Amino acid sequence: ILEGNYSWFDLFILDNQMPDVDGLALCRHLRTQSVTKDTPVILISAAPKVGNEALLAGANDYIEKPFHMHYLLNVVSKYTRKVNSKQ
Repeated sequence: ILEGNYSWFDLFILDNQMPDVDGLALCRHLRTQSVTKDTPVILISAAPKVGNEALLAGANDYIEKPFHMHYLLNVVSKYTRKVNSKQ
């Protein structure tokens, strides 16, 4: 993602703790790129206090671990419905 190696996307789901870069930094990066600045970002973390930081970094939503899969699917659906309705 940092190198722009993607061809098609409706949204990004980022974990706060990823190898090489944290989700907050990656979210900030996505917001600075013209092709991804308006793409929805959902940030996931086990740390409760990351929620506010995620929103400040530009994430559209934050999900705290542990979570039920149906909750994640509902949040994803909330943002992909908007994308699909524009097409």
